[in-house]
Amino acid sequence: MIKSVVSIVKAGEDVEAAVREAIRMAGGLEDLIGPKSRVLIKPNVASRDRSGKGIVTDARVTEAVTKIVLERKPSRAVIGEGSAVGFDFPDLQDTLMALEESGTKAVAEKLGVPVVDLNRDAHREVEVPGALVMKTVKIARTVLESDVVVS
Repeated sequence: MIKSVVSIVKAGEDVEAAVREAIRMAGGLEDLIGPKSRVLIKPNVASRDRSGKGIVTDARVTEAVTKIVLERKPSRAVIGEGSAVGFDFPDLQDTLMALEESGTKAVAEKLGVPVVDLNRDAHREVEVPGALVMKTVKIARTVLESDVVVS
């Protein structure tokens, strides 16, 4: 299993510089993303909340991460998200509305990156090795077809 690396930086006004520093501290993307890579950027926009409130990922962070990914010139880069469907909160149940409200959709349009609703994407049922309860789970096609997931 691949070990996760975490870095923490304090961001002032220059969010992009802070994101670049955090990625550098975590080892960079050079060894992970190349010209044949298919990259899914998964920002954690599970609800319809505005960017900057600390509830969903700030759109400025998503923009910085996406720019850095695009600099690596992958064969494909998409921003994908699946809102918190299944809970009894009607305002949380539409991914595209959540992406719009958070400013993430505007970032995707600005950078020319497609947006995928992972809840409505085609899914494939995948076996969970050693599972005690859920022997299979449905995974979005975009996730399965991605070599790198930045979340």
